[in-house]
Amino acid sequence: MNSPAIFGDIHTMSEPSKLALRDELVRLKKRVAQLEGVLTPNTVANIESPERLIPERLLVVDDHAINREMICSRLRIAGFDMVETGHAQAALEYIKEQSFDLILLDIMMSGMSGLEVLSVIRKEYSMGELPVMIVTARDQSQDMVARP
Repeated sequence: MNSPAIFGDIHTMSEPSKLALRDELVRLKKRVAQLEGVLTPNTVANIESPERLIPERLLVVDDHAINREMICSRLRIAGFDMVETGHAQAALEYIKEQSFDLILLDIMMSGMSGLEVLSVIRKEYSMGELPVMIVTARDQSQDMVARP
């Protein structure tokens, strides 16, 4: 069975802000360009272009209302426009119908897991086209490691 590659680095961010998310997006886009073999000075200049850096529209997906509200309230204060949902299937519908600059996706959800949602997203969008940050309220590393 072939499945799309899902990989990344683990980072923590305690205070969401447009600048913090911008820095994370720049890091992610450079990594994607490097993996795709297209990291050149022109690519870096395009990635770091100020008008392309700050994500404006976010999709927040978490099945726990308290966690979702905590994330969304902090992002609202930081000035982000966002759509939120507690259901994986609703998130996939939103992605088909609307445009987002970034998705914040809970890794552990009932029904369809965050990794399963990410696999569906990656069938349609590359990491560069639609960045996804996996989020979790869990604090133990063994809770965050995907097992086969």
